[in-house]
Amino acid sequence: MKNLLVTSALSMLSCTGFAQNGTFTLNGTVDPNITDSCYNVYIADEYGKYDENKPSLVIPVVDKKFTHTFNVDKVTAAYIRCIFPGGEVCSDGIGLMLVPNSSYTVNVHNGYYDHDYDYNYETRLSRGIHALRERTKWKSPHLPKLKGKQWKNVMCDSRQSTMYAKEVFFTDTATVVRFVQDYFLYNMVIPSDSYLEDEAGTKYKLRSVVYGKVNDNCDSGARFYGAYVSYEPLPKKTTHFNAVLGDYTIREIHDVKPLKGKPNCNVEVYASNGINDSGYLVALYDANMRTSRQVADIPVNNRKANFKTLLAEPRLADFTATFPDGSICTHCVRFPIVPGDDALVVVKNGTFQVTGTGFYKEWSDAYEFCDNAEKYSTKAEAEGKKEKYIAEHITEEGAVIYFLMRENFPWSKLSTLIPSDMQHGRFRLFFDYYEEQERAREAQRKYEAEQLKLQEPTSVGKKFTDFEVEYEGKTQRLSDYVGKGKYVLADFWASWCGPCKAEIPNIIDVWKEYRGDNFEVIGIATWDQPEDTKRAMESLGIEYPQIMNTQRIASDIYGINGIPHIILFGPDGTILRRGLRGQAIKDAVKEVLGK
Repeated sequence: MKNLLVTSALSMLSCTGFAQNGTFTLNGTVDPNITDSCYNVYIADEYGKYDENKPSLVIPVVDKKFTHTFNVDKVTAAYIRCIFPGGEVCSDGIGLMLVPNSSYTVNVHNGYYDHDYDYNYETRLSRGIHALRERTKWKSPHLPKLKGKQWKNVMCDSRQSTMYAKEVFFTDTATVVRFVQDYFLYNMVIPSDSYLEDEAGTKYKLRSVVYGKVNDNCDSGARFYGAYVSYEPLPKKTTHFNAVLGDYTIREIHDVKPLKGKPNCNVEVYASNGINDSGYLVALYDANMRTSRQVADIPVNNRKANFKTLLAEPRLADFTATFPDGSICTHCVRFPIVPGDDALVVVKNGTFQVTGTGFYKEWSDAYEFCDNAEKYSTKAEAEGKKEKYIAEHITEEGAVIYFLMRENFPWSKLSTLIPSDMQHGRFRLFFDYYEEQERAREAQRKYEAEQLKLQEPTSVGKKFTDFEVEYEGKTQRLSDYVGKGKYVLADFWASWCGPCKAEIPNIIDVWKEYRGDNFEVIGIATWDQPEDTKRAMESLGIEYPQIMNTQRIASDIYGINGIPHIILFGPDGTILRRGLRGQAIKDAVKEVLGK
C-alpha cells in the first residue's frame, strides 16, 4: 500500500535554511503474524526519482522490529518496500521524507501501515514545503515551464475554507492557477468540471491538472500539498476572477503588488535569564489567516532578537524558538504584526508577554486586566469584569483583537459594539475570519444536535431499527442477524478507513473467542464499494458475515457520522452499547456473556 505522504514535487526540497544537517531515524514494528524479513530503502535524488531495481540499503527485521539512522543534510525523499522470506520484493511500499533531527516510526499490520512521527518531523517538513516555491524557482522538470504574466502575490477577498489560490500564470495558451489547502499534505480533489469565471461572467474550462508529479488528469485519489490547474486562457487584461471547483468557490482572486520602501513593522524579542533560545523562526500568515509562510530566521544576540518587515496592513505571525542543538520549540507565540507600531516580546520560562507602543500597549493592557480579573475574582465575576472592560475600550483595536484571539470573546457580541469604521478598517480581514469561524462553529453545533436527534430512536435501551439493501440480486437485512436470540456485535466500517482497519484485529479476536450459539459478529460495509470491501476482507482476514453495499442507508438510520462505529445488540434486538472501541469491545462482550 502506498503511503502518499511523498510526491515528486515535495521531493525536490533543498531547504538547508529550514532543516539543518543531522540524523534521521527510521524505526519499524511488525505485527507477529507478518513474515517480512527485511526492508529495501530507496533514497531519491533531488527530483524525487529513485531506481526501483537498486535499493540504497537493506534493513533487516530482528525480533519483529527494524531500525536505521541516516545522516542527512537536507529534507530528502525515500521509499521503502518489504522483502518476503523467499526473496520476493513487495510491489507496494511506503513513501516518506528523511527529515534532519527527527524520527519516524512505521507500524506494519496485516494489509496496511500506520505511522508515528515526532513534532520536529512535522514542523520541519511543513516549513520545507512552504519553502518549496521559493527554492525551486520553476527549474524542476516535474513542474510546468511557463512564460507569461505572473501574479506572485495573490489575494482572495472572499475566502472559502480549505482551498485557496496562491499563484497565477497568464500565457498565450493557458491560465494556470496553483491551489493549496489549509493543511499540508491534505487530500485535495480538483473536479473535472472546474472552471474560471471573469468579471464579465464568461467561463473558462479546465484543461489539465498537474499534481506534485506530472499527472495530466483529474485524479480523484491524488494527495498532495497543492496543484497547478490549467484552464482556457483568460483575457490578458483580467484584473480579478473567480474559481469554481465543485463545492468550493474562491472569489475575487486578484494580484497584490509587493510594497517598496523601508520596513514599517518592528518586533524586538527579549529572552529572560535562563532561556537558551538561539533564534526565532518567523512565519507570516496570508490575508486569509489560514496559511503561513516562513519569512525569517532571526538569531539571538545578547538575549535579543529583532525582526523588521514592510506590510500594507496587519498580518498574523508566529514566532517559534530554535535551540542550540538545532531542534525547534513545540510552542510558539502568535500575535498580529501591525504597521507603524513597535512590539516587544518578552520570553519568560514557559510564557510570552507582548507589549509595545500603540496597538501593542492596548493589547498588553487588556491582557493584564484579564489576567488580574481571573486571579482575584470568581469565574462569574471575572466574566462580568471582562465584558465591562471591552465595552469601555471598544474603540481600541488592540483590546478588541486581544479579546477575539485570546479570550475567545464571541464575535456576535463584539460586532454589535465595534464602530463601523473599525469593522471596515485595517483589521477587516481579521474580523471576517472570526465571523466565519463563529458561523462554522454554530453550524457544527447544529449538525451535532441533529445527529444526536437522529441517534435518539437508536440510542442505548431502544430496540433495533431494521434496514435492507440489495446486492447481487439478494436482499440483506439487519434482522437476518439481530433479534434472533444472540448477542450481536455490529461493526459499521469501510475499506478506506484507517481507524476502521485498526479495530478489525480486536473484533476478530472477540469473534474467535466468543462466537457460537450466544454470540455473533457482523460487518456493515458503510460508504464503500463492494469490490473494495471484498478486497479489504481478504487482506484483513475477515471471515464473519457482512452486509454489503449499505452506502448511507444504515448510517443515516443509526445517526452515524463517523466510522468505525460499533454497536452491541442484545438477544431480543435491544441496543446495549454504542461507540465501542479498543479494549471496550471485549469488555462489553465479556460482561453481557458473563464470562
